[in-house]
Amino acid sequence: MQNFQRRKQVQHNYTYMSALSVILVSGAALGQAIDQIEEVDEAKQVEVIQVTATRRTESIQEVPIAMSAYGADFIERAGITDMQELGAYVPNLTLTRSSQVASNRIAIRGVGTSGSNGLEPSVAVFIDGVYIPRPGAIVGKLEDIEAVEVLRGPQGTLFGRNASMGALNIRTAKAAGDNTTRVWAGIGSDSLRYGGVTLDRALNESVSGRMSMHYSKQDGFAYSEYSETDIGRWQDIGVRGSLVFPIGKADASLRADWKRINNNGSASSVIADSVQPRYLSAISFILDPEITPDKLVNGFTGPLPNVSNEFDRRLNQIHEDDAVDEQRGLSLDVAWDHGQYSYRSITAMRKWNNFTYETPIRLPAELLPRVTDYAAQTFSQELQLLSSFDGPFNYVAGLYYYQESYDIDQWFNLGADFCSLALHNNVWNTVFRANLSGGVDTATAFGNALNTAGAAAGACLNGPQTQAILSNFSQDVKSMSVFAQGTYDITDQVSAIVGVRYTNDDKTGYFVNDVRNNIAGPRTATNPFGINLRVNESSELAFKDDQVTWLATLRYAPTNDFMTFLTASTGYKGGGFNTESGSEVLGDKRVFDSETVTNLEWGFKSWFLGLGTVNATLFRTNLKNFQDRRFDGVTFVVLNAAELRQQGVEVDANLYATNNLSVMLSGSYLDSKFLDYRDGTNLPGFPSNIQQDLTGTPNNFSPRWQFSNSMEWRDYFGQNKEWFVRGEYQYLGKRRPSGVTDNNPSTMRPGYGLVNLRLGISDDLGAWDLTLFAKNLLDKGYCQAVTYQPLNTTLGLVDPTTGDSMARCYQSQPRQLGLEFRYNFE
Repeated sequence: MQNFQRRKQVQHNYTYMSALSVILVSGAALGQAIDQIEEVDEAKQVEVIQVTATRRTESIQEVPIAMSAYGADFIERAGITDMQELGAYVPNLTLTRSSQVASNRIAIRGVGTSGSNGLEPSVAVFIDGVYIPRPGAIVGKLEDIEAVEVLRGPQGTLFGRNASMGALNIRTAKAAGDNTTRVWAGIGSDSLRYGGVTLDRALNESVSGRMSMHYSKQDGFAYSEYSETDIGRWQDIGVRGSLVFPIGKADASLRADWKRINNNGSASSVIADSVQPRYLSAISFILDPEITPDKLVNGFTGPLPNVSNEFDRRLNQIHEDDAVDEQRGLSLDVAWDHGQYSYRSITAMRKWNNFTYETPIRLPAELLPRVTDYAAQTFSQELQLLSSFDGPFNYVAGLYYYQESYDIDQWFNLGADFCSLALHNNVWNTVFRANLSGGVDTATAFGNALNTAGAAAGACLNGPQTQAILSNFSQDVKSMSVFAQGTYDITDQVSAIVGVRYTNDDKTGYFVNDVRNNIAGPRTATNPFGINLRVNESSELAFKDDQVTWLATLRYAPTNDFMTFLTASTGYKGGGFNTESGSEVLGDKRVFDSETVTNLEWGFKSWFLGLGTVNATLFRTNLKNFQDRRFDGVTFVVLNAAELRQQGVEVDANLYATNNLSVMLSGSYLDSKFLDYRDGTNLPGFPSNIQQDLTGTPNNFSPRWQFSNSMEWRDYFGQNKEWFVRGEYQYLGKRRPSGVTDNNPSTMRPGYGLVNLRLGISDDLGAWDLTLFAKNLLDKGYCQAVTYQPLNTTLGLVDPTTGDSMARCYQSQPRQLGLEFRYNFE
């Protein structure tokens, strides 16, 4: 136990050894998936979680899948409020939030997808058995959740397309008819306040209903001196309900949910060590409200962003973002038994809308504000047939149909400072230097430059200032699949599992981009001041694909306390369409192909000396036709660009050292390498039409080490009272959290460790609890995501010698202190 306590206090350099010792000594956890029922083994005092990753209810220790699961009790005791916080406990799971809620990224084993485009996800998300296509739709508070289960590795047989790296299964609490009421409320730093209520009622002898409502609000944690506004404001309100009732001999569950999030984006600060003095001179010049001859000698006086410290949360740049994210869903789950078979039908409809106003340039001037309207509507139907457990062979088979309509409407306004300030000064600089190099004297060159710059500003102002660039992307998806998976018990100790799935995808769509102000278009003889931000384009789009994915597993359980397995499996991530316009017409490049995955893994699950569970997995995952977003200096283009290998070890342990002390350990080691990537994105300071060879380099968002350690002590005091203290240390190793795959050392961010603390008292029957909490106790600053400064090439914020550029950091949440109270009424 002393070793565990010391691990909680180590610095980053010792964390590497600590995580490695857990891998070598403990082994770790693979497990848990969609339906979780908690039991207590009185002899071992350890939770044994029942899961349905195989569509059947089984103990997690018997399921041969690399997975982890977390029930409502763990989520509450750890103080987890959203999916991003949960990711810190799971080996090889990271969740990243960037400038928009819509661009949330979920990654397993270092591979994920940003949600703010037409890309399909690499990690499939299911809520109550219903597929959620856009990662932005799961952002928000985790309330009234019964289980969250993380399946690592391809899940292409039972979960299908877009589960190529894994799946998240989230199950909400279902009506139990126990006539209980649960309330909770809390306050915290940055004016955090939240609360909610859950009601569960027996409406009659056969019908039960449950409703949960929550509300939370928090002020911003950073401040923009230029816009005089807080950054990071968040308001979250939601309602979830369920009805459980019989339909003949079947059991039916009807669920509905609605959630609305208002926020003003994340704080984006300049990374201090990415700034060169000449970058500041360029910004000062481009934003100088008045150009005079003496400033050529004495320096320009335009405003500058704060570049001294990316984590001081004081910014000098425009930040007037505003976003509204809304989602709603309705599902009907019907299950019935007939003879030796069980049947299940899941029918669902969902709708997601996100409207975001963003000032993406992030300088002390209003330049090119962007408005994006996302809208997705989905319908899905799944039918399952399950055999009984009688005999050595059992199986599950099913049919699945999915349909989605997805639209992205986006437009750029030029902004108040674009024409007469930034464009004017940029044209002045170009003409002035051209005149000097041509032998014109300084005074004449200065006058010529002012005249030409004035003409450019006038041409810019004569065009539309709002919706200067207008684009629309729309796609319709239809996907049908049939699947089956069977388990044959060769002996009492050895089982073979084989599964196969056939999927057919059909996508149609169109893309239209209209440059309404010529200044944003290409430079031509009739448009001499064009800056080539976007081009006019119109495309009718079509994509079809069919894939067969499969799984083969051999499971060996020599004792009741140990099981090992060997698995080979495949998966795929659907192809699709590029949703953005750039500086050239994409043509055939607007369509990209599917990405395929093969995976080998060996693992074990065990009881460890009667203290708890220790599980581990060794894996190698290969991705072909890897869908990477190449940056062309203006926008992103998705291409099938590479072959990628991700391999490593994952461990997970849940131990009860004594009746009072529980310990949870998880860790992962990830080795990432492109096996073939000869046409990768060049560094921003080099020509974008020349690619670089990235073969042998690691993928972005692939930390080599990830580690989590939590310890909780509970004891009684007084009469029927309990006190508890919980400490956590979570470490994420150095990684490159960038949206551009270019192997730039400057975008590599150092590893960091977070310390969380909870201290409270409760009734020993669980009727109430009062908790003090501290998240990120040491107020550690780190970057969730890294981007290059928008318009870095146009503004001259690149280094043509090293290829580097000024970069930005999307900041972490600061330390949060608070108090929480919960009460359960019987």
